[in-house]
Amino acid sequence: MKSSIAILCALVLFLAVKRTDMIDTGQSLFFPKDTYEKIHDFSLFQLGQWNNVIVPNEKDALGLCQELRQNKLVLKVLCEPALTDFSPLVKSYLGDQFFNYKAPTKIEFENLSNGELAKLSVLMGPQGQELLEFMRLDPVNHKEALLDKVKTKLNANFEWKEGLLRHKGSPAILIPVQFSYKPEQIEKSAEIEVILSKYNAVMIGVHQGHLSNQGTIISDLNNVGIVGTIVTIFALIFIWYFKLFKLAKLILPNALGVCVSIIITWLVFGKVHAITITFGTGIIGLAVDFGLHAIFLEDKKQVWHSNLYGFLTTLAVFIIFIFSEIPLIKQMMFFSTVALMGSYLFTYLLVGNDYIPVSHDIIIKKSRWHLIPLIISLVGLFHLTTFKMDTSVKRFNYTSQKVEETQTWFYSQMKNEKIFFKIYPKSKWGDIETDFKKGEEIGVRSESIYSLIPTANIQKENLDSWIQLRDSKFKTTSDKEKIFAPFFEKLNALRPNDRITLEHPPEYLKHMVQEDKALNLWFVKGGELEEKKIKENIPGAESLVEIFLNFTKRMTDEVIHFIPITFLLIFVLLFIKYRSVVKSLICLIPFLFALGLYGLLYRYFNFPMSFMTLLGLFLIYGLSVDYGIFTTDLFTESNQSVKTESSFNFGLILTWITNFLGFAPLLFCNHPILKDLGLVLVVGMIGVFYGTFFVLPAVFIKAGKA
Repeated sequence: MKSSIAILCALVLFLAVKRTDMIDTGQSLFFPKDTYEKIHDFSLFQLGQWNNVIVPNEKDALGLCQELRQNKLVLKVLCEPALTDFSPLVKSYLGDQFFNYKAPTKIEFENLSNGELAKLSVLMGPQGQELLEFMRLDPVNHKEALLDKVKTKLNANFEWKEGLLRHKGSPAILIPVQFSYKPEQIEKSAEIEVILSKYNAVMIGVHQGHLSNQGTIISDLNNVGIVGTIVTIFALIFIWYFKLFKLAKLILPNALGVCVSIIITWLVFGKVHAITITFGTGIIGLAVDFGLHAIFLEDKKQVWHSNLYGFLTTLAVFIIFIFSEIPLIKQMMFFSTVALMGSYLFTYLLVGNDYIPVSHDIIIKKSRWHLIPLIISLVGLFHLTTFKMDTSVKRFNYTSQKVEETQTWFYSQMKNEKIFFKIYPKSKWGDIETDFKKGEEIGVRSESIYSLIPTANIQKENLDSWIQLRDSKFKTTSDKEKIFAPFFEKLNALRPNDRITLEHPPEYLKHMVQEDKALNLWFVKGGELEEKKIKENIPGAESLVEIFLNFTKRMTDEVIHFIPITFLLIFVLLFIKYRSVVKSLICLIPFLFALGLYGLLYRYFNFPMSFMTLLGLFLIYGLSVDYGIFTTDLFTESNQSVKTESSFNFGLILTWITNFLGFAPLLFCNHPILKDLGLVLVVGMIGVFYGTFFVLPAVFIKAGKA
């Protein structure tokens, strides 16, 4: 025992030191690997890096704009924009005008450049100097073409007016913002949120999403830790008051099991998610079952035989869900499997033969009338046969009410279009032009690098026309040569093989090219027919909406496959134990009652039915069978007496309390994953309690066994 305590202390110290390195609070485990990679890759492009800040009025917008401009965490902010904000983009675009446009004739050049010279007379002050820099690169006014392209991309419900992007139907103002840090650095986003709150502004976008989810997960972990500490204190007071000091020994094997599981999970997965650790409180409650059930009963052979099958039926659920496609579920179930196995083994070795006599008569009154609630619960079971699982992404994503309302309003203002995208690795960049042309052929509006630059053949034609103009002994006035000197320098430096390359993309293409990947977008508003055309003509093009729908379909298919496997495996284990179909079915009564209870709450009180709800029901299935086994063994395989039943009831009630208190802290969580799981587990445990201590005895009375 002393060596076990020393090992536990060493493990706890190790976990405390490595805590920061071990814990993961990100979102990468929320989705299957291929799904997350698509979402993540899209977010790498500048299009996915913009966050939108919605401000209620002009006064707040102007104040916020000024403060954001002065903040080092802000890379770009589009409000009251100065020309210098767009200078790199415009200069980059004008530097490539020789590839993007065909050269004018000599006469056209003279006329256009005369028009630009005429504008110079009105250029005064700092802003005039900035404009002069552009004009010196652009004697034929190609910057107007860039402006026209930008205008076509503006949403019809917003307009630039007096330096702000204003909503046409309300005082609301939209401020697009890019930050200088990664979305995962939520402590920096928290600083930005403090600034936004001063101006009643709400941010939506990738940075806000990470802040909401990671911040909530960390908060939930802390809340569970506080509640767990309080529960532990009350448990110790209970042990001291009733002088059940041997019960304190049960803490050791379960703590060892959980600590070992955290370390093994860390070694296997590289990180342990905070949600997995938060879920660990429930595993502690489950793992202590076997010790509590054994310590109050004298017949150790019988009790550990019952414990073995209770352990196996619970373990069956965990093992089946290890095969989930969702990495977070896989990790949670792996952690649970190792923790349960370790706790069971350590409990058997360290306290397996300990015994605490029960000196009080603890007999729960039995009555056939308790069969009536069982019949009522069948109504709930019937409702669950037609349940509709909520597979929306919000069940995996925490969003505050204020942000959710703002998102709903913002997206309602967008064009009624579904965006399809395709990401091209460097080895497939040759397909970009082909797919762009296919989009044009089927008449779908697109956004591509070829929306801003011509295809390779046309680039060559345009470049050749400029070289031909240059080499035709083209002359202009000395004034123009001086004023447009930057333009002529670039013109004279042209070579026949020059091209715009994606390996070193110009500034105005960087929203479509990121490192070794490039992006194409198609905007579909023609319904299913246009969507079908996109899918048939452009393999690999898909929408974020479709990605999420495929994700939810995969979740649903996964559950459909897991349900019969889980039910069959546990029933087979029960049949192996009892060699009786009737006894095996009787063991399922606590679960069926709990399931029916949740079905009633789902149907009449709108309780959630998400993927995590179904996972919780599976967990209730696994652990409730323990109660069914223990109770069935009491009434069919032991000598019934007041002493035996009192010892049984005391141990099983304490077991239920530890299970309930293990899952109850999840109710204090805000993240939907933990909240949905906590709600179904708590309701399920209430159903298991009534089903075990009232319904099952009524069944055995009816059968003449009690």
